[in-house]
Amino acid sequence: MPSLTLGRRRGSAIFIGALMLTMALSVVAFVEPSPGDVGIAILFTFGTLFGKLVWHRIPTVPVLLLSLFVFANFVSAFYATDLAFAMSFSAITSFMLILWLFTIGFVSKYEEAGIRALLTGFTAGGVLSASVSLLAYFGILIKLSSVLPILNSLQLNDTVLFFGERIRGLFKDPNVFGPYLVIVAAYATIKLREGDGFARRVFWISTCAICSVGILLCFSRAAWANCIVTMAVLLTLNAITKRDRTTPRRKLGYLLIVAMVAAAAVLYALKNPRVNEFASGRSEIQDYDEGRFAKQAEALQLGLRNPLGIGAGQAHIILGYSPHSLPLGLFAENGVIGLFAFMAFTVATLTRSLVLAHRVRNPFQRQIFALIAAALTGTLVNSLVIDPIHWRHFWMLLALGWMPLFSGTRASSGSHRSMISQRSSGLLREERCR
Repeated sequence: MPSLTLGRRRGSAIFIGALMLTMALSVVAFVEPSPGDVGIAILFTFGTLFGKLVWHRIPTVPVLLLSLFVFANFVSAFYATDLAFAMSFSAITSFMLILWLFTIGFVSKYEEAGIRALLTGFTAGGVLSASVSLLAYFGILIKLSSVLPILNSLQLNDTVLFFGERIRGLFKDPNVFGPYLVIVAAYATIKLREGDGFARRVFWISTCAICSVGILLCFSRAAWANCIVTMAVLLTLNAITKRDRTTPRRKLGYLLIVAMVAAAAVLYALKNPRVNEFASGRSEIQDYDEGRFAKQAEALQLGLRNPLGIGAGQAHIILGYSPHSLPLGLFAENGVIGLFAFMAFTVATLTRSLVLAHRVRNPFQRQIFALIAAALTGTLVNSLVIDPIHWRHFWMLLALGWMPLFSGTRASSGSHRSMISQRSSGLLREERCR
């Protein structure tokens, strides 16, 4: 019996480690399917077969709303101009649903240890990708290539830069990479509240500074707005939320320190003439903005003329240009039912996160709900001009917003234990549940 228990614990530790690696690889998004997608598919299958995922604690509301959204996709497909593309687009949406289901099942099983593993891998991938991108942007990567020839063969400089003017990490589009970094920066901000330790503080402050400069150099105006809104909401929630003895008031000051360091890093980057000139240009109305707004008006008209939708992914085909708006894209392609179902699901997720960011007893989980609420608010602002329906990090937030409350209410001990200890605690709790 002890050997069986030890085997289960080792199996769970391997599963958690594989999830961390998968989340880190999720930044490699310039190929389809990405390594992260393949990893999720494998882990979902393995976790389902061997009991590593738990779903009996999922609330009914999100399942019903997502089921209604799937139904709207099915109905609208009958009106698709290009049925093959509609099916391909819907297949990607289906994978996002699997990612949502997997994330909830994983966090429900491993609770705090699961969230830490997921966000640690997510952060590692983002910081590494942003760091390489910054080295490439400022010409340091080319200099390193003369010392390390292997960098030339990888062609990282061309991969992480978008037409040589904007960084995009390992994503296809800087407009997607920027919002990814916003979540990493927000997570780094709340990590500063976990106990003491000079080295940890330096690491997380540096992480936030790197991501802040990365968001700037993506030169995505929507990502800039996303970042400002996310950080403002996060600071507000941390200021008004209830505290206990494990989260002294002085730790709120750490959040302000991070904000100041991030601002200082951005201002320093803007001293570079190249950065300043391009940022000034991007802050103005662009030539293509009028065309984009015109297409959004046409998408609205499409939705009004086709209440059941024109089919998934069809707006780009009919209009010749994507609406670049989540609500308008849903309205035109999935009709009134699809728009209602998905937006109701998103708003319900945000509302639950806002409420639990104040009421939940576990301090660590309370911070995570604040992170989700803040990042979702920023993403919804972002979604008015860029459609995030197929963003993996968007669906991760939508999943974490429905995680069950932890079985324990003890204070988070991130500053007093190592990651291995946290996993062990979660695995022991798992064995007791068996």
